[in-house]
Amino acid sequence: MEWICGFLIYMFAALGVALLAWHLVLHMYQKAWQAAELPVSVKIKELTEGCFPVKAHPGDSGYDLYAAKDMKIYSGETKIIPLGFAVEMPEGMELQIRPRSGNSLRGTLMSPNAVGTVDSGYRGEVGFIVNNFGERPVKIKKGMRICQGVFGRVPDVVLLTTEELSPSQRGEKGFGSTGV
Repeated sequence: MEWICGFLIYMFAALGVALLAWHLVLHMYQKAWQAAELPVSVKIKELTEGCFPVKAHPGDSGYDLYAAKDMKIYSGETKIIPLGFAVEMPEGMELQIRPRSGNSLRGTLMSPNAVGTVDSGYRGEVGFIVNNFGERPVKIKKGMRICQGVFGRVPDVVLLTTEELSPSQRGEKGFGSTGV
């Protein structure tokens, strides 16, 4: 009877080790798969008709994003332009909301936070924060391409406390130290 108990303990231990090894292999495979450049499915809920993000050209990094309503932004005013959609970002991803270069070049609207980030936990309507630094009001028309969205991966990062950082060629020089 003792040998049966010993055999069963051995078998359960072996099974436990095998399951642990299988779990580790699956975890490593999942991490490698997430790091690979495979297409990612992202759920988009269109809240305003005509506001679904669209790429203008194949190969573009950004999706055109559209104003969900008519607005007027007066000189010196900061407002959020609703973009007419909500998004469910997969964990480990973000949606960056960026100004369109054409609007920045030809207009007086500026995004005060430069790049907005939509995290994986946010489910509300996506918006674009702008400031009118011009002298005249700016009219925003519903359906106007107002900004762009770029999807990106966010790595798992472990922050380590340290007393010293390794030296580099640049060191502490910054904020224009390499010239204009």
